[in-house]
Amino acid sequence: MESAAKSSTDEIQEAVLEIETPGAYGQLKCEAGVHRVQRVPATETQGRTHTSAASVLVLPSFPEQGNEEFATADLDDPSSDFYISPQDVRTDVMRARGAGGQH
Repeated sequence: MESAAKSSTDEIQEAVLEIETPGAYGQLKCEAGVHRVQRVPATETQGRTHTSAASVLVLPSFPEQGNEEFATADLDDPSSDFYISPQDVRTDVMRARGAGGQH
C-alpha cells in the first residue's frame, strides 16, 4: 500500500495501492468507477444493511526511467496495457455563439 488516509474515528477514507504484476492494469482497468459497498455494522442491532459508495480509479504506471523506443513501441502496440485505440478517443469542438456565449 502506497498510502492511506484515516478519519478521526480510525476508518480508512482513502487508500492508494500500486500493483506491479505484469498485466495487472489490463485485468483491473474494468474495475474503475463507483462501487456500492454494503455492510452490516457490529453496532446494528436490527441487522439492517448500510450502503455506502466507493470510487475506484485505476491508472497504468509508466516506468520512471527507460528508453524512449520502448515507451513508443508500447503505446503503439494494441496488446500493450498502455495502448489507446483511436476509436476510443472522442474529440468535441464547440464554439460560443450569441450574447457572450450564452446562446
